[in-house]
Amino acid sequence: MKKALIVILVVMNIAAIVCATSLFLNKPEEAPEVPVYWEEMPPNTNENLKYFGYYHFGDDRVEEVASFGHSNMCKVDGDHEEDLMRLLDNGFQVFIMIRHMFFSDGEINPEWSEKWESVKTLINPHLDQILGFYVDEPIKRNMPNSENVGKSKESFHFACQKVREDYPDKRMMAVLTIFDIIYSDYSREYYQYCTDLGYDFYPTWNKDEVLDNVETLENSIAVGGQDIWLIPKAFYTVDYKEGDLYWLMEDQTLPIGHDVLDWIKGSYEIAVEDQRIVGIFCFVYDNDTFTVPMRKFFLKESEYYNEEVYGVYNQIGRAVIANDK
Repeated sequence: MKKALIVILVVMNIAAIVCATSLFLNKPEEAPEVPVYWEEMPPNTNENLKYFGYYHFGDDRVEEVASFGHSNMCKVDGDHEEDLMRLLDNGFQVFIMIRHMFFSDGEINPEWSEKWESVKTLINPHLDQILGFYVDEPIKRNMPNSENVGKSKESFHFACQKVREDYPDKRMMAVLTIFDIIYSDYSREYYQYCTDLGYDFYPTWNKDEVLDNVETLENSIAVGGQDIWLIPKAFYTVDYKEGDLYWLMEDQTLPIGHDVLDWIKGSYEIAVEDQRIVGIFCFVYDNDTFTVPMRKFFLKESEYYNEEVYGVYNQIGRAVIANDK
């Protein structure tokens, strides 16, 4: 009996060793350390700052962006089911764009109810990854192409209220133009039913000007306590195109990559000091409008590859999304 017990114990020990060895050999490789490119980067002391992502990556770019490991959110049109599923499968939290379901020629789409119910059916099984809903630059302006994107105040209010009625725990985000910042009295009323606000404007980086615009956004427009998003410039325009405002605002005397570094570093420095800022949504990852969207800075095979730009974005993105646990 004693001998049998010893045999059993020996067999159990051998099995334990084999199991442990197997676990060690099959242990997933740890992600490589991200090199420190910005040694003076302040820590993310803003506990609310936890979202980092890019505009315009879809189709075959989803896995590419996911592989970087430094972003956790994006946006997609509500009727693009395949793109949505791909983003969700890769772990992204998603803003659903509501432009096509609620609006038509600046007013409420007569078929809004049917379209909205279809989107709700699509997203309801995935609400843990639905960050909220999104509209881009909705105010009508007398500007080129504005007739196709502007929404009347009444239709915008209706859409925002309907979204918040059906999804009270989700975000309703809108991004303003610089004109909305300038005409803050009208903007305050127009955006009152949003929970989250940001603005976009891409001259050469100037921290004082950005701080002034953020202050106006927070104190004169987002007076309902809305959360704030920063949308830093993440592109460079080399080639002139007629009527191209981006090219006209580009400082061609700066080295390529210099301004996007200033934008992302400066935006992060502002965000970690401001508890109302919850996310950094970089414009733009991949878009043919721009000579050098961020993707061309990131990929080694690109003529515009910039290791420092790639490294700093990695560093900042990871510091931000570390709070999203």
